[in-house]
Amino acid sequence: MEIVCQYGFIVLFSSIFPPAALMSSISNWVQIKNQVNNMGRIRRFKAEVSDGIGNWMQAIQILSQLSIIINCAVVYFTSHYYKKMFVWEERDPNVTYVAPSRWDYTMFLILVLAVEHAMIIVKILVEQMIDDTPCNIA
Repeated sequence: MEIVCQYGFIVLFSSIFPPAALMSSISNWVQIKNQVNNMGRIRRFKAEVSDGIGNWMQAIQILSQLSIIINCAVVYFTSHYYKKMFVWEERDPNVTYVAPSRWDYTMFLILVLAVEHAMIIVKILVEQMIDDTPCNIA
């Protein structure tokens, strides 16, 4: 549960706080080293057989889907840099405009939604192309 929550924080808020992934990796590395040291001193529990990670996989898929939507919304609502690149409010000589013509906020919203949908389609295609079980196990 802790790792799924950590994954959720990273993917949902990575555009707001980019160093979160690095800090999470360092935290996980420290936790792994700590658990390896404890294995020599503490008696392990008896292993239980399971058929996968259960409902946590659905939680991870939902978090992945929400992360695409939320990060695109964050780019649309808070990114002044991309708005300056695409939306022509007033001509600024210091900004290189990417838009082919004078775009307004509606065209920028359509662009963000198109990118969001493209990312969701790529995510679904990658999920379909990758097998759930590796070939050396099956």
